[in-house]
Amino acid sequence: MLIFVAVLIQCVELTSTASRKNIPLSLHVFLCRRRYTTKLPPRENYKGFDCMHIYQYTDLNAVKKILKTGKLWATHYKYLNDYSEVLKGIEILVDSISDTKKLSNTEKNALKKETMNSLDDLDIFVSSLCLAGDELTMWRTYGNCAVIFNMSLVTLALTCEGSFRQNSVESCVYPKNNKDINLSRQFDSLLFLYDEYYLGSHKDWFISSLVYDATSIKHDAFYAEQEHRAVVSLNKTDNTPILYRKRGEKDIPYIEMVLPQSCIEGVFIGPGKDQDKLVLDMKEFLQENKFDNVVIYKSSIPFV
Repeated sequence: MLIFVAVLIQCVELTSTASRKNIPLSLHVFLCRRRYTTKLPPRENYKGFDCMHIYQYTDLNAVKKILKTGKLWATHYKYLNDYSEVLKGIEILVDSISDTKKLSNTEKNALKKETMNSLDDLDIFVSSLCLAGDELTMWRTYGNCAVIFNMSLVTLALTCEGSFRQNSVESCVYPKNNKDINLSRQFDSLLFLYDEYYLGSHKDWFISSLVYDATSIKHDAFYAEQEHRAVVSLNKTDNTPILYRKRGEKDIPYIEMVLPQSCIEGVFIGPGKDQDKLVLDMKEFLQENKFDNVVIYKSSIPFV
């Protein structure tokens, strides 16, 4: 019985990994990734987090929109505020693969060049969440409100219109240097995909997978955020609408991710002189729209 359960769990995971990366399942028969539980290394004197909930910091209007539509926005990876970190992540992964596979400088440079030349052809979208609840740095940086999600529901069952793939939320990695990346533990599929795809006839599949993984590599200075990312890689078979919003004079491409029902459990109102006003506004909104199960929390951080 235990063997059957273990095999069933592994099969489900393999299906999820293959589908969200647009890679044929037949070539994933021995891959098993649990980055969600293995990526984050322990840190001394680091405070624990509420393992039941995950947060998205934003403003009041965005919170209302998420509640009314039941959708999260995922931004095209090239328009992220930290796109330079994606490029750094690619460099780190290329270096790690080169070291593990003992590639020559010529082979390493060719891999990096082909990856960089493919960036404009990829439609990878990212939505950011974090484990850090009621953190002053988050309030100062990202907004005066935060949506509180049920961790189990939102990390396992995000979907997109026009796509039959289920998309999971995975934890980011915060390496202090390139040697902190352990491919066999944190990005175990890449080595296999390099042999099967890059050295085979599907270099584009491998490159897409490499960039997908690179979006989860963050600078060590942001470790306190404990960021998790929902990453969606679209291909030509997907009919997911790509929408646009304005950021200054730029049109920013994004997609909408459908949230599982009942995954929103609360709203956090951050510290500030308008905190009580925002709480009242949110209470009225919840009552008008009959969101009876959504609880409002006030930040315990004093406003100075």
